[in-house]
Amino acid sequence: QRSEETVQWGATTVAATMRLAHAANINTFVTGGTGGVHRGGELSLDVSTDLIELSRTPVIVVSAGVKSILDVKRTLEVLETFGVPVGAWQSDEFPAFFSPESGVKAPSRFNDAMSVARAYISGRELGMDSGMLVAVPNHDPAGENVEKAIKEALHEAEAAGIEGRDVTPFILRTVNEKTGGDSLRSNIALVKNNAKVGADIAVAVSDIRFNSEATIQSIQLPANDAFASHSDSESTQTTSSEHNNNDEVSSRVVCVGGSVIDIIAKSSADEKMIIGTSNPGKVFKSDGGVGRNVAEVLGRLGDKPLFYTSIGKGDGGEGILSRLVGCGVLTSDESVFFCRWSKCVVCCTT
Repeated sequence: QRSEETVQWGATTVAATMRLAHAANINTFVTGGTGGVHRGGELSLDVSTDLIELSRTPVIVVSAGVKSILDVKRTLEVLETFGVPVGAWQSDEFPAFFSPESGVKAPSRFNDAMSVARAYISGRELGMDSGMLVAVPNHDPAGENVEKAIKEALHEAEAAGIEGRDVTPFILRTVNEKTGGDSLRSNIALVKNNAKVGADIAVAVSDIRFNSEATIQSIQLPANDAFASHSDSESTQTTSSEHNNNDEVSSRVVCVGGSVIDIIAKSSADEKMIIGTSNPGKVFKSDGGVGRNVAEVLGRLGDKPLFYTSIGKGDGGEGILSRLVGCGVLTSDESVFFCRWSKCVVCCTT
């Protein structure tokens, strides 16, 4: 049993909490306010590590913005330089912790949790390692009184020659004395509000990830006999052992589109082409179709897309699929529909 003398209490900064959250696979966490560039930071270079961590750890930080004892404008400039997405919650103005107003326009605006979640997921899919800062305005009535006390405390600190790391403790102590505890009550209110917003964002991120995985795993076109019932009587379907099998095929990327054969006929440069008769020249064939082209690129990049397409029966269609498989593109019985006719794009040039 521990005695009270052996128990030590501590707290983590936003930077440390981000690192711990990421290590625990937590994508969203809530705090009161984030650190930033201190007033006069352009001379003292007193910049919070929170900003550095936001640039390199992919966690959504929900806060009431940057405390007004800091330089809000320069803080946002540093975050922009580091490529950190920043947005105000349902506001066009960046909040200043105790006050919903700082006089500084927010870089962007988030109207709901889903928009935050989509932005975060998109960043992760693009390989971005930076976090996100969502600034939630504090509308507690006590905030205005606290903001006034902060401005007075800043003047007192400057007059007393207090600088650097000693400024923040002095400001907090002085503000608490001037407001009679309003700062603490406002702080509690803003944390509760931030927690509600943060919980909604965390749920939205989870929903997007779950639905994305479910969609990718469940995408299936109807069986080929279903296509046959709606197709021309000339249509038919085949199964090729070279590219199809009865095993379930899954992929992180699904590509749906057309497959065609592009044919370019070019007359001889030494002979003038005569319209209406045979001409010497060369014929070039190449695989085409926007869907097929995209699938090939993704396959060559190593993404192994599952390709859904309708294709002509015969050497042309079989050849296209065979070459796609060689590029790393996946197909299955359910993803390829064969028909008797095929589509070719012919271009004649002189």
